[in-house]
Amino acid sequence: MKKLIALTIIVLFILKLNAQTTQEEYNYVIKGYKTQVETGLDMKKGYSLKELYSVTLTYGDVRKVTINGLYRDSDPSKPCALMIIYKKGDKSPEYICAPTSNSDKELDDAYKKALLGDTSYTDNDWRLQIIAYALSRVIF
Repeated sequence: MKKLIALTIIVLFILKLNAQTTQEEYNYVIKGYKTQVETGLDMKKGYSLKELYSVTLTYGDVRKVTINGLYRDSDPSKPCALMIIYKKGDKSPEYICAPTSNSDKELDDAYKKALLGDTSYTDNDWRLQIIAYALSRVIF
């Protein structure tokens, strides 16, 4: 019985760890994917991407938000992170990583900071609205 309880605790611990976004996954979403697309590299080994939602709205410029789920091949049932791609007009897309809710605080803080961007208040307000709208369509 003690072995069964110990095994159950170990399995639950491993499952919890799998649900967290790692620093490596966070970096891949915000930097590595862009490099992959620009240079034509293959998908990061051990992972897959699935588009979950995309929306295009016009507010002055055309703005598009695409939300992709980053999935570990070892656990394709739930994303380990969300990739938010925000594109305004002709500017280069911005890549934002939404880590899972039980990830390290540092990743959550970086995500909050990334949502604010480097734009003026008025533009930033619209940016947050379209991202919030797209996220509201995705169940994470």
